[in-house]
Amino acid sequence: MEETPKNHIQPISEDGMYAVLNSGELMPLLGLGTWKSKEGEVRTAVEVAIRNGYRHIDCASAYGNEAEVGWAISNMVKAGKVTRDDLFVTSKLWNTHHAAKDVMPALEKSLKVGTVSIKCVGFQLHPIYVTF
Repeated sequence: MEETPKNHIQPISEDGMYAVLNSGELMPLLGLGTWKSKEGEVRTAVEVAIRNGYRHIDCASAYGNEAEVGWAISNMVKAGKVTRDDLFVTSKLWNTHHAAKDVMPALEKSLKVGTVSIKCVGFQLHPIYVTF
């Protein structure tokens, strides 16, 4: 059997609960997806998920519910159920925003969801490149 190079990052954590990203950060493999979540219901879904141990929340500006997701995260942080640093929030840079002039405005829109300000792309918000 071939020996793993020392600088090789394993794609899954030893406990099998996280994907190891190239940055070394751990992304929980189980997450709450918010696509097609109904207005007025996604906030409750995110709050219930966080109360029940979910730490990965997946959203996208195109879903039209990031503000509600942000409010839910803010509520859970204020209630002391979780800290913002405990959460791994993913979003997407939609195909219509790939032109150089459109990238930062699109990310900045995702960086401010509800009352949650996500200050640093790559550390707090993890944009996912999606192609169709």
